Amino acid sequence: LREMRGAVAGAGRASPLLATGPAITDGPLDASALPPGPLPVALDHVTFAYDAGSPPALRDVALHLGPGRQLGLVGRTGSGKTTVGRLLTRTWDVPRGQGAVWLGGVDVRGLRLETLRDRVAVVTQDVELFRASVRDNLTLFGTRRASDDELRAVLAEVGLADWLGALPDGLDTRLGGGQAVSAGEGQLVAFARAFLADPDLVVLDEASSRLDPVTERRARIQQLAKPGVLYLERRETLQPELGVELGALERGCEQRRPRRGLGAEQPVADAARQPRALGPEVARLRGLGAPGRLPARRGP
Repeated sequence: LREMRGAVAGAGRASPLLATGPAITDGPLDASALPPGPLPVALDHVTFAYDAGSPPALRDVALHLGPGRQLGLVGRTGSGKTTVGRLLTRTWDVPRGQGAVWLGGVDVRGLRLETLRDRVAVVTQDVELFRASVRDNLTLFGTRRASDDELRAVLAEVGLADWLGALPDGLDTRLGGGQAVSAGEGQLVAFARAFLADPDLVVLDEASSRLDPVTERRARIQQLAKPGVLYLERRETLQPELGVELGALERGCEQRRPRRGLGAEQPVADAARQPRALGPEVARLRGLGAPGRLPARRGP
């Protein structure tokens, strides 16, 4: 009887939680609203705070990433880099009247969540691996259709071909438990999982933090073939040969931040308020920020 009363009380406490609807809901627009191929991204003077009355994590941030381009947004911990990725993928939404985030010329708040997350892949420094087979970890238990050859190819693309070959049961090897996975291997599995989705934009939030420099270089070079990449970095460690455009966040605002080895700062370009009107020109920051281009590597 005491256990029954405890169960009834627990159910009563859980009921309000179960009845709470999601704060982020589907918009009316499906996949047909977005153009095919690589997608441009624009933040249109976005101001955002996680809680009412708290200091904003982003303050009047405006940037543009052209389709197929690569932008490195660097800054210290707490500068707002991760917030940019969260707003782009609608983990949080920009309040009305505080700017907008545009993807392919469409306000992301108007998109269905499934459509948005089919087109944009995110890799963070926090890797989630399931106690399941390599195959299930890559395909998310079959929600992404892929042949074994495709799975082997994407693992080879991120430098895990030898790792896969050494597993006792190949793609059927169960991760976790008896099969330990290092932090770096787990990070590369997360890269492979994202690339398997064949996204039109990849957001990398400190995604290489667990990798040694050699492995990091190999994984990032592979991204040259990907449609577009937004790097969110604490350290300015983007590989020079990638030709990544650079911008900086300082306390939630874009800043000019000279860096040894970068070319002269480019002038800030005025851009139309409607991101749909922006062409596929080189990625640039607007407002307070200005991009720099990493110099091409010399020699072999």
